[in-house]
Amino acid sequence: MKRNLLSFIIFSDFGTFSKPDITETKLTYDIIPKPSVLGILGALIGLEGYREKKQNPEFIDKLSGIRIGITPLKLKKGSKAPYKDSDFENSYSPLRKEFIQFINFHGYGSYETGGNLIVNEQILIKPAYRIYLEKGTAQDNIFAQLKKNLQENRAHFMPYMGKNEFPLSIIYEGEYEYKEITSETETRFKTIVFNDIVAKDETDLIVNADIDFFFYQNYPIGFRENQYVFKTVVFSNSEFLVKETITHEYILVSDENGETIFLF
Repeated sequence: MKRNLLSFIIFSDFGTFSKPDITETKLTYDIIPKPSVLGILGALIGLEGYREKKQNPEFIDKLSGIRIGITPLKLKKGSKAPYKDSDFENSYSPLRKEFIQFINFHGYGSYETGGNLIVNEQILIKPAYRIYLEKGTAQDNIFAQLKKNLQENRAHFMPYMGKNEFPLSIIYEGEYEYKEITSETETRFKTIVFNDIVAKDETDLIVNADIDFFFYQNYPIGFRENQYVFKTVVFSNSEFLVKETITHEYILVSDENGETIFLF
């Protein structure tokens, strides 16, 4: 079965996707969480964000049926702005991160010793990702509007890379037809993939042991009552054996190079 995917690149000078279980020292996820991707898509077409406590944002309610694939990218050496899609390549190396310190002397911060709350925050340096979109169960008109705004480089609200201090840029790459594949196959993934899709346990992950890079992280795949829902994801330039039966929630599609895109 063949499916049409939209593909685009997002990038910024800085970004951060804060882990919710740490307060005074804020750590970031390396890979942009799916809820953050949906937030960017919602900004493009003007959907509202966070509302009352324990209520999902409008962009979650209307966009969560969209399946996405994510590939971390980096700029090629010698690339100069303004960037185009050919200036980026898959990033098979740890993402660059730094800590910054900021001081909050408003609100609750004023109750701290000395009247200031000092917070250390980890940020990503020049984060970039290729995003694949498949309509899934989203409404036709919503997905059509997303496609139109991506093509025209138009946004209702300013999209940003985790915080509104970090506005991002978008390069729309186009719409492509890909062929769906089945499980029980050895393949190289060009996107992140769920650990339980490619392995029974942590000791049974890799087909090709000659690898240069392997990434493994607990990752937010969804949002429920203002709380993240997590899955363990992996990303590597090795091959994997797809062992689990793929449910209707997920899709494996093959590109023109025989590499696999995992959509969730």
